[in-house]
Amino acid sequence: MTLPKEANTRIGVDSSFEGVFKAKGILLIEGSFKGDLIYADQIYIANTAMIESNIRGGAIFIEGSVKGNIFSSGRVVLLPGAKIFGDITTPELITQKGVILKGICNITQEGTVNENE
Repeated sequence: MTLPKEANTRIGVDSSFEGVFKAKGILLIEGSFKGDLIYADQIYIANTAMIESNIRGGAIFIEGSVKGNIFSSGRVVLLPGAKIFGDITTPELITQKGVILKGICNITQEGTVNENE
């Protein structure tokens, strides 16, 4: 995955976080996160990331492991190596070879997803 050059917020490879995480702009997760919710405008989950949480945002790019439901107002891109154990709701789903997805996909009309839904 091409990681964003300018991430507003980053959870680094050797970092872990628990709870609710809300950020404006671009969020890059390379470490681990366990909690109730991750929310950001754009979310990049690197191949080193281990997530146990629901995720809400605009564009969501996943190369790591996610156990939780994903809600996107823009698109979800599942890159090689992504492991998703949960449901996905999005107006656009892009998946590449080498992805594991165990859940239900709901393709919706483009809309808004916010941190309070």
